[in-house]
Parts: sequence; structure tokens; C-alpha cells
Amino acid sequence: MMLTATLLAATAGIMAAGTSRSLSRYSTLEVEVIGDSPNNAAKEGIDWPSLRKENPDVVGWLTVEGTSISYPVTSERGEHAGGWYLKHDFWGRASTLGCPYIDPRCTTEASHILIYGHTVDAPDSMFTPLSHAYEQQTFSLIGDAHWSTTEHGDATFKPLMAINVDALYPDIQQFRFASNSGLRSFLRSLSKDASCCAENKEELIERARRVLSLVTCPSPHEGECTRTIVIFVQLQARSRPLRTKHFQP
Repeated sequence: MMLTATLLAATAGIMAAGTSRSLSRYSTLEVEVIGDSPNNAAKEGIDWPSLRKENPDVVGWLTVEGTSISYPVTSERGEHAGGWYLKHDFWGRASTLGCPYIDPRCTTEASHILIYGHTVDAPDSMFTPLSHAYEQQTFSLIGDAHWSTTEHGDATFKPLMAINVDALYPDIQQFRFASNSGLRSFLRSLSKDASCCAENKEELIERARRVLSLVTCPSPHEGECTRTIVIFVQLQARSRPLRTKHFQP
């Protein structure tokens, strides 16, 4: 028992040290890759060669306005499959922060892009700012999401709704649609479970051409059986800009 307790304490200490290093390295990486403002990701482009040199698994960069989220996103493959990035940072070191990663069933340019990220004890790290987005006061602070990829540049997604559902929630697990009508039906189905929606929800759904879903836990404690999912939509172009408002349905 004593030996087990000692080993567990040592492991926890290693993970804590790894997490502290990861926090610092992520902050440094953001400045090195996109400058001192996340908006530079869209305006000036991302230094993809530098990112690939750090980690060839990188497939995109995600920023969410109104939050501290500005991170590289990886793709699980080879020896890094099966949830590897849940316990390892962007540089492959053991860390409770992990690294945001894309669902292996979709691509970076899919009609529905699903990205996972941790909720952790550090309030401004990883997807922690989204953990309570199913509550109106948090959802209202969330701005546009910018999804930059290695081959297709930057795409902007508007916040549509947030849901708090079972971890195995099957309705979100759809990635291909035969038509825009199918995509809109998918969004309307999800909205039935939403606790927060944009005030102009129907207009956003009607103009949606792609979906971005960000998934995290509602708290940093292990064993959570629910997930918070914040759903954004990329819109078909129109002549004048759209202003997004929020409300409690």
C-alpha cells in the first residue's frame, strides 16, 4: 500500500510538472506562430512549417473570440491514436492539459468538424472557458471561432448554440450530409437539446454551410458522464455582415 501510494504521488508530481511546462510552452508557441494577437492567425497567416517541425500531427489552429482559446489542433494517427492527445501535450510530453484534437471520423474541411479539448483546473487553459457554455451568461461571452488549416486558410464560424448532454450523445456523431437541407435538419435536431441559442438561430441555421463543434467536460474532475458541446456555423456569403445575438430559450 505504501509503495502504491508513493508511486501514485510520484506520477501526480510528474504530471503536474508537465502541465506547468505545457502552459508556458503553449503561450510561447502562440506568440511564435501567430504573433502577439490571435487575430493575426486570420490577418497574417500561420507559420505552418514551424508548427509541422514541432509536431507533424498538426492539422489546424483554433481561436475563439471572447475566450483565451488559441491552440494548435492535432490529428490522431499511428501511435498517437486512441485518445493519446488527452494525456500528452503538443510536444508529446505527458500533461493533464493534453492538446485539442480533431475527431478521426472527420477531416479539417468536412461539413461537420468535431474537436475535443480538456477542461482543466487552470481557468483560462484549453477548452475550460467553454465548460459552462450551456449557461446563458457564459454562452453570451463567446464570439466567433476561427478555424485555420494547413491548406485552406482561415474560416469563420458564428456561435449558434450550446448543449450539455451525455458523453455518448449519438446525435452529434454525424459528419457528412447529402445536401444543405440535411445539414440544416441536423442542426435543428441538435437545437432541441440546446440550453442556449443565438437569438437569430433560425437565420443562422438557414444560412449554414458547415458546422464546427467544440467538445469538453463541464468540470475538470475525472469521471464526468456529460459533455458540453458548443456548436458554431460557417455561413453562406451575403451582401451585408450578420450580427449575432444570444438569448435564453
